[in-house]
Amino acid sequence: MEEMETFLITGATGFLGSALVERVLDDGYSVIGLGRKKQGFLSNNVLRNKNFTLLQKDLLSIKLDDFEPFKIDGIFHLVSQQPSSQELDYREFYDGNVESSLKAIELAKFYKYKFFIYISSISIFGKKPDTNVILESSCSIPTNYYGLTKYHAERLLEIELADAKTKVIILRFPSLFGKNHLGGVVHTFYQLAKNNKQIDVFSSGMRYRSLLYVQDAASLLLISAQKNANLSPFEIFNCGSSDSVKMIDIAKTITKLIGSSSTIIPVDKFSPTDWDVFIDISKIKKKLCFQPLSIEQGIKLYLKELGHEV
Repeated sequence: MEEMETFLITGATGFLGSALVERVLDDGYSVIGLGRKKQGFLSNNVLRNKNFTLLQKDLLSIKLDDFEPFKIDGIFHLVSQQPSSQELDYREFYDGNVESSLKAIELAKFYKYKFFIYISSISIFGKKPDTNVILESSCSIPTNYYGLTKYHAERLLEIELADAKTKVIILRFPSLFGKNHLGGVVHTFYQLAKNNKQIDVFSSGMRYRSLLYVQDAASLLLISAQKNANLSPFEIFNCGSSDSVKMIDIAKTITKLIGSSSTIIPVDKFSPTDWDVFIDISKIKKKLCFQPLSIEQGIKLYLKELGHEV
């Protein structure tokens, strides 16, 4: 009988981590989850699953022998310091995105993992690319600490694992949304629409965005692992929904689907990255054979999760 593969998932109790844990277990793998919380967004069914082990530890405080009892085949490194507050300073982003990645790299080197999958961000492109569409080869010019430290970690992975047999796969995600995500434009618009409150849409509502439904993100991660043997030693994939949609149309979609009476107001207030986001996803289609959902399809699934009939 073929031995079950085991994957390590850092940030396992978080929004994306919990979705990935469930997806990987459903596909018949064993999971070692690393997270600071006792449960976080993990379901009780996952915690009771015989193929799941949760290590409640901070990644920066772990020791190599903490993983001695486990035979781990590959790592999904999801731990990240998100730009959740304007009070966060550079050191906090550096610790959360760079130091944590160095610790994960140390594990990969020591235990000779088959693959190292890292979640990066479209935020590394702080300025609009000359091509108008974000390519894997577009010049990365981070304009905030989050984008800068995510890009720093990308470069470290290529340098540190250059001579290892570990495949490095970097997935650059746009903003994600799903039922456990308590921030972002979809959540904000939904909360306002649910309460029939006015929805202000910045940039006069005219900016295009690419948003990825969390289950699509989890599927992309797992497919990357499953196809790692057919990939080059170092791969970068830009990820996104199958389309880019105007912000005002995202608000209209949500209000229409739940029958909200909210008024949608285009506002002349602009974000620091006030440019249209179009992402070339041809590489994930070709190399990973993955066709992501459209934003509207993702929103419909999101609303169903929240109990709406759409």
